[in-house]
Amino acid sequence: QQVNAQAVKKFLTRFMKPKRQAWLQNAFLAGSINNISASIKGNPVEFPFRAGMGGQFLAQADIKELELLFAPHWPAMQNVAGQVKFENENIFITAHTPSTQNLKIDQTKIVIRDLKDKENLWMDVDGNIQGELAQFLAYSRKTPIVRWTKGFIEEVRGTGAASMNLKMRMPLHHVRDAQVQADLKLKNNTVEFLKTTAIPKLQQASGILTFTENGLNAKGVRAQAFGGWVNMN
Repeated sequence: QQVNAQAVKKFLTRFMKPKRQAWLQNAFLAGSINNISASIKGNPVEFPFRAGMGGQFLAQADIKELELLFAPHWPAMQNVAGQVKFENENIFITAHTPSTQNLKIDQTKIVIRDLKDKENLWMDVDGNIQGELAQFLAYSRKTPIVRWTKGFIEEVRGTGAASMNLKMRMPLHHVRDAQVQADLKLKNNTVEFLKTTAIPKLQQASGILTFTENGLNAKGVRAQAFGGWVNMN
């Protein structure tokens, strides 16, 4: 059996308060779900058996060509293939090789917890992204990272391969309160700052730049500058 993303939205809205349905309507943009299997044990009146009380609901399926906008103001993930599991009040999505803004995303896990919680409904995202530093910087300029760094990221350019680990915890009742940690790992990169002469061009840069909703931190960043090696923390 195959259903499309619109049918999934309709199913899930049965368990979500109206103010949370806005997220759902914007999240699943396209795609299909195939090879569906489901089982239910217990009194259907108590569905979806929160915390396993009164029964168990389990449904699993494959997802294909899914386009997922997991958070406002972040680029959508495209061509998502993987698995989705509905287990009682929770949703687990494991995505294989999706992409976003020309960046390749390794296996990504998305968890939406407790659909029946009347006050708090959270989504957790954990993924790894691979690509060129220039692509990461272009990606970052389309996200809240611009605001968190007070526009600083808009003036940074770079070359060479890099990777990012992205972790997000977002309350679906108030997505602006998302907690984000994006660790950008530099791998022998060149980094240039366009509108400042205080920081020279960095060569052979390595280390981790961490972006959060509170700003930017450098951890163990080492690069060639000023005619020698410099360390930045």
